[in-house]
Amino acid sequence: MTRRRTGLLTALALVVLLLFLGRWTAVVLADRWWAAQFSPDAAEFLTGWHLLLFTIDATACLLAWAWFTGNLLYLTRAVGSVQIPRHVGNLEFREAVRPGALLSLAVALGLLLGLLSGMGKSVHWRAVALASETTSWGLVEPLLGRDAGTYVTRLPLLQLVQDYALTLALVGFALCLVLYSVIGAVRLERRRAAINDHARVHLGLLLAVLAAVLAAGFALEPSSYVAAAGGVPTASGFRRLALVAPSLTGTALMAALLSAAWAFTGRHTLVAAGWAVLAAATALGRLGVPLVARTSADIPLPDSMYQHFEDGAFGLGRLRAADLPALQAAPLLDREVVRAIFPDATPPIGVWPGSRSAAGEPVWVALVATGDQQATSYVIAADQTGAGGVPLSFPPSDSLGYPTLYAAGTLATGAVRPDAPEPVAVDAPRGVPAAGVLRRAVLAWALQEPSLFSADGPGDRIDWVLDPRARLEKLAPYAAWAAPRLTRSEGRMTWIADGYVSSQTWPLVRHRRWTGGDANHLDAGFAGLVDAETGKARIVLRAHAGPLASAWATLAGEVVERELPADQLGSGAPPLALFGVQSQLVAERRGLELAPQPDAGSIVQGWDSTGAQLLVAPLRVEKRDRIAGLLVARSDGELLWVDAEPWPLLDPERLNRLWGRFATYAPVEDSLAAAGAAARSGRVYYFASDSGLAALQVQTAARPGARPSVVWVNVAIVNRAGAGRTFGLAWRNLLGGDAPLPQAAGEGGALVDARYWLQVADEALKRGDFTAFGRAFDALRQTLESRQ
Repeated sequence: MTRRRTGLLTALALVVLLLFLGRWTAVVLADRWWAAQFSPDAAEFLTGWHLLLFTIDATACLLAWAWFTGNLLYLTRAVGSVQIPRHVGNLEFREAVRPGALLSLAVALGLLLGLLSGMGKSVHWRAVALASETTSWGLVEPLLGRDAGTYVTRLPLLQLVQDYALTLALVGFALCLVLYSVIGAVRLERRRAAINDHARVHLGLLLAVLAAVLAAGFALEPSSYVAAAGGVPTASGFRRLALVAPSLTGTALMAALLSAAWAFTGRHTLVAAGWAVLAAATALGRLGVPLVARTSADIPLPDSMYQHFEDGAFGLGRLRAADLPALQAAPLLDREVVRAIFPDATPPIGVWPGSRSAAGEPVWVALVATGDQQATSYVIAADQTGAGGVPLSFPPSDSLGYPTLYAAGTLATGAVRPDAPEPVAVDAPRGVPAAGVLRRAVLAWALQEPSLFSADGPGDRIDWVLDPRARLEKLAPYAAWAAPRLTRSEGRMTWIADGYVSSQTWPLVRHRRWTGGDANHLDAGFAGLVDAETGKARIVLRAHAGPLASAWATLAGEVVERELPADQLGSGAPPLALFGVQSQLVAERRGLELAPQPDAGSIVQGWDSTGAQLLVAPLRVEKRDRIAGLLVARSDGELLWVDAEPWPLLDPERLNRLWGRFATYAPVEDSLAAAGAAARSGRVYYFASDSGLAALQVQTAARPGARPSVVWVNVAIVNRAGAGRTFGLAWRNLLGGDAPLPQAAGEGGALVDARYWLQVADEALKRGDFTAFGRAFDALRQTLESRQ
């Protein structure tokens, strides 16, 4: 029965092992086939990545299994040498404990503990991969005289190994101590601790290993301190640590030697004295020295040194003072207004900024899902509206914007987009061949998709991972990918995403919070491009990428493209997450704060005169109501500081209150209330005008069942403000022209638009372009209806 039970348990273990290995093999093969549609290099990289994860987990599990099993097997040898006292009446006798089945139990328990300790260590694969890269980045910190690359590429792995070794040493010692106590090798006799020789040798050596691991941790503390593990390092703090860390390291090594001596000599005073001194030294180093140090001034490093390393950590080295850039007076329609254009039944998948044509017209690109698993894109003007303030859309290959919503393109079933159903059937050369029973079985097992075997399942070629962000994450897992944005260029739709690499061990720099967590180094060094129709994905190393991104590009090999024409980067929007950190740093250095917007945000979208996208952050003096300057991010990684001293405009909060006091806005509010609509105030945008820096805010409203439209525009320059129902009227009012007029009055904007559309329709009819004639006629009809 015992042999039969053993055979069944062995067979069960083999089945579990085969299932695990089979599933892992299926996933690796499926990912390799999937990546091969992009390039052979991508397939090799993804396969190597899977092997690295497997190697890390396997190595961690094997080391832990060997450690725990070796200790448990050594412990079982003590069972035969231990006699447990038994009492029967007034008689006492000793019973020897036989090892017997403890051997099998030791192996099984060691295996279990090894799996629990080692599984999941592959989450630290980045630290393992980076350790092979160069450490000479040309940025040497002054405290230990080491290059920043050493801290980013070497220190994380050393910390990881030390933490894992400490876990194994602690668990191993605690486990053996408990088991020795259970079998009586460690016990209390007549109120005194007693231990047999076998257990003393074993536990003594374990204590020696534990003390040695602690010594390694103490030796790493100066490097961890310089890497800002506990805050921004100072010169005096480092000097204290430079004294404490070697002392603690030496004390821990002394405790290791005394523990080993106790193991072989049995002199209990050795181990007691060694660990008592280590505990006292640790308490003194952790509590006593910092407490005494509080009575003296902490001496920081020069500000220029901190700023120098912050510049390298967050790309602030590209910051320069500049004149006011040619910021356009846009957007008149913000992202939320564009979302509201579409019915609630079909909310847009997303709305992204872009630019259109060589003239650089600011636009919004919206993608709306349809009921047939397809999606339709729309291009909405961001800097202009039609009669009555209605949004304008651009049909394909047409330079005019129309008040009717015209689709700019369609993404068919199988196109790459968020929330796309998968897997899907595709045509060659895209996708993975799925013909053959064996290949379908592998794909079904890897994707957990039984429909691959059904009669109505996907065809002979399939593709999956159709979300553009997930597609980039799988192809380039070393980067954290931001939400992608959809762009249109020459009739093609492309997803573009910013790829970030970060570190938590950059020297001398305080940790900052960003969307991906905490980091003291952040670099938007990659751009990911995914063709929405073909699914082709490309990873590009940006020209301004830092050394960490370059190191990952080296590891990725030919998967990362080093050179790509600028026009293929689509809209070229600046990376938002990095700019958020940069704006906080600039505000702190200049003693300023980010000027909050009405919706509690601070960073706003902008476009320059060429249509290039910008990010703009207005900064103000704390507790003051005027902005001190604008921080502007360009798509090429350059940062511009625009000093607002020549144009001390009010900040967004104060401007919002100022515009709200305009008495001429009351008739508009009354008209909206009578129609059952309410106005929504947008963000405050800053732009360049002939008078210098100017501000713009747009109010929109939507009647029940109608699309939103612009109902009021506020503008301001230094010591002047204006308002009107259009941007032109508001600017005219600001310059001292007519007072702002309600919707029913003014310069006949709807009639002007009607004459314009009538002329466009007449010209289209003369050249025989009936499509353009129909669009213009429809726009004319809607313009005249807006007068009713």
